[in-house]
Order: sequence, then structure tokens, then C-alpha cells
Amino acid sequence: MSAATSAVRAWGSQTFRSLQVRNYKLFFIGQMISMTGTLAQVAAQAWLVLDLGGGASGVGLTVSLQFLPVLLFGLWGGGMADRTDPLKVLKITNIAAALVAVAMAVITITGVVQIWMVLVLALAFGTVFAVDTPARNVFTFELVGREHLTNAVTLTSLITHTGRLVGGAFAALIIAVLGIGACFVFNAISYIAVLTALVMIRPDHLFRPEGRRPAKPLGLRDSFEHVRSDKRIMTVLLLAAAFGTLAFEFETTLPLLAEYAYKGDIGVYGLINTAFGSGAVAGGVITAARVNAGPRTLLWATVAVAVLLLVTSAGPGLAVETVTIFCLGATSVMFLAVGNASLQLLAHPHLRGRVMALWSVAIIGSKPVGAALLGFVADQWGPHAPLLLGGVALLVADALLWRNLVDWDGPGAATDTNDLELATVAPPAVDGLWRRLRLRGSTAPSSNLQ
Repeated sequence: MSAATSAVRAWGSQTFRSLQVRNYKLFFIGQMISMTGTLAQVAAQAWLVLDLGGGASGVGLTVSLQFLPVLLFGLWGGGMADRTDPLKVLKITNIAAALVAVAMAVITITGVVQIWMVLVLALAFGTVFAVDTPARNVFTFELVGREHLTNAVTLTSLITHTGRLVGGAFAALIIAVLGIGACFVFNAISYIAVLTALVMIRPDHLFRPEGRRPAKPLGLRDSFEHVRSDKRIMTVLLLAAAFGTLAFEFETTLPLLAEYAYKGDIGVYGLINTAFGSGAVAGGVITAARVNAGPRTLLWATVAVAVLLLVTSAGPGLAVETVTIFCLGATSVMFLAVGNASLQLLAHPHLRGRVMALWSVAIIGSKPVGAALLGFVADQWGPHAPLLLGGVALLVADALLWRNLVDWDGPGAATDTNDLELATVAPPAVDGLWRRLRLRGSTAPSSNLQ
């Protein structure tokens, strides 16, 4: 075996190390197939609204309604993830999402579709998503434990953006050949894969606290106290809010660029979707190969996204914008993977669902505000204006929060040594919260990596 071959194998083993866990491998495969269908539906849904005459504001409103439930009910979904079995929750949410896809397919193929129907079904899908997202985040931890969490979160992000790559390009092909309704059919069928994977997962090989989950978990006040008392968690959430509201709105901005900036057809939309997805895959692979990706990675990823948004907003032409959109995909997935993993490792076990629900609210629940605002901005000042606004907003957030990231391990930062205990440097508020948690009977997670 040559040195080059050995190096490639070692790199592959490092990059995809969490796939050594059987349960996570099943989940990964099922999610990859299902996510391709979901993102094909997202692309088709945006194009359907444009075909129905909804314009930029219509696309923005659709995206807003799709993510509004995460903003309204995300914390409730996080509490459910802390209180119940996330595996059972995920089975229910995937069945519900499949039914929404079937409804979209029926109204589109039969020709009765109107914009208000698309809006109602987008809202229904968002309601499912509000429950599914925190449960999926908590379940990722239970699949692989602390050791492989960053890698697993990165690979899960890789699934999303591989789905964008394949789903966006596939949606463009299906729409051109079979029509928009076929995308919704494909998505409905794709849920069979993830449901099969969930059924095959072995609960006895999950990383879970021993014994039952608390029947009455801590309330929202305790969750906010936990977030407020750890400046690292607060910093990640504030960056996520700026990123999610004004920068990570590509469901809105990409179709507007294709339709209005370049007077393009579905082929142009497919091209820029493919560029974003390809970049995200590249960024995910780079991030997954790293053993440690910490706060400085988070800082520079947000700076890179901001600069790339500003360059793209200048309208340098389709060829150059395809390259910058590729780079946007890479840097965006780096931010999402490192931010998600950081929060899961910082959060206490019985608050993890609600902390990750706050992450979902910041990244996804902010989209109703962001999508509606950016749709309005695009209508008033053109399709490149939302990119300019997003770039400026991220630079401002970086300027305000960079010292917290640089001084990540400085005085006053709570440091948990494992899932159960806080180091003695923890602030009094965190220590008091954790004492209450321990009095309520939290126990150590088992380590049964297979």
C-alpha cells in the first residue's frame, strides 16, 4: 500500500469517524435520502410561488410562514425533547412531514393549487419542523455521545447541504421534465428511508442518562438563566441570531437572483443552487476532518460569510457570483456545524433540548422576520440588496462579539468537565442552577459505543 493511499484512508477514517457507530450510520443514511427530498420540495415550492405570480414578497412570505412555528413554539419543542424520548418524537414528525408532502403533490398535480394553499401547507410543515428540530439535535448527541459529537453534527450539516446540492439540481431537472408536482411526490417517498432507519436503531446502544427523564423538567426561566450565566452560550446564540435573520436566507435570495438579477429560467436557479450545495459539501468535509474546531473557527467563518455576501451583493456577474455562492456554502456550513456542536457540549444534559431550541429559534425561527424583510428589501432596491444587508449585519455582530470569542476560556466562562459536573470556575448562577438539577435526580450517561 502506497503512502498516498494510506494517507487517504487515514483522512477518510478521521473525517467520517462517527459513522463507526451503527446507530448513527443508519440515521445518517436515512436523513441523507430524506433531506434530498425535503430540499427538492423547498426549491420547487419557491418556484411554484413565482409561477403563481407571488413575486419576491410571495417567496419571502412563504419562507416566513414555513419557519414561523419555530419562532413561536421552538422552546416548547425543546422542552418536549428534554422530557420525552426523541426517537419516538422523530418517528411521529417524519410521518407528519410526509403527509404534508403528499398534500402538496395532490394540489399541484391536480391543478387546483393557489398561493393560499401553499402558504397553509408551508405553515403546517413549519409546525412539524418546530418539534422535529430540537428532538433531532438531542438525538444526535444520544447517537454518538461527546466523543464524536462535533464530527456527527458536521456530517449532519453535510447531509443538509448535500441534499441542497442534489435536491436543488434534481428539482430543476424534475421540474423541467415532469413538472413541479413530481418534486413533492419524490419528497413524500423519501421519508420511507428515514422512517426505516429510525425503526432499525437499537435503543440500548444510545448514549442516554440512566433511568427515566424527569417528569417535570426545569422551566423556561431556568433555561434562560443557564444561557445568561455562560457568556460562551450567549455569544454563540447572538451570532446565530444575526446569521439566521439576515445572512442565512438563501431560500429567499437564491431564487430572486435567478429570476430577477439574471432573468434566468429554472436552469440558472439549478446552477446557483448547485454551487451553494457544492460549497457546503466542501466546507462540511473540511470541518469534519478537523479534530477540534473552536471559537476562532466560528469567528472567522462569520467574517468570511460577511465578506462574501458583500462581494456577491456588488453583482459581479453570474460566473463570479457562482464562485462566491460556492464559497458562501462552504463558510456557512462551517459556522453551523461548529456553533451547533459548541452549544450541545456547553449545555447541561437536562437543558440541552431547550438550549438547542434557542439555537433553532436563532437560526430558523428568525426566518419569518428575515425572509419577509429581505423580500421587501429586494422589491424596493433589487435582488442584490438583501445580500448587502446581511453582510453588513454580520460584520457589526462580529465587531461587537469578537472579544468574547477570542477570550472564550477567559475568566467568567463556565467550563463543564463532563456531562455532570461544572468546574469550580463556574459563575454562581450556573453553580446554583446545577445544584438544583442534581437535587432533581439527574444521572450520568452510559458509554456504550459500538
